[in-house]
Amino acid sequence: MEKTRLMMSNNKLRSFQNNFAHAVVNDYEPQSFLDDITPAGELKRPEDALDAHREGYYVRLTEALGENFEGTWFALGDDSFFKACRHFIKMNKST
Repeated sequence: MEKTRLMMSNNKLRSFQNNFAHAVVNDYEPQSFLDDITPAGELKRPEDALDAHREGYYVRLTEALGENFEGTWFALGDDSFFKACRHFIKMNKST
């Protein structure tokens, strides 16, 4: 019985993790999923917590692109490079 409960708990966690990753990468946030998010700190709404993770996703991938394409960043300048990165990241979802 304990093993069954643990398996169900693991399945629920795995499902939440998959939904969370999908929500961050695809700007997808169904209400049923938002109900499972508990914001922390100064964040009051689940949407705010999800947005913080979403922004972190773009920042980390933009940093990686910047490290690999320093010359392109220099040639384009910050604003154009960051816009190009955001577009690239949206078109090429991280798995």
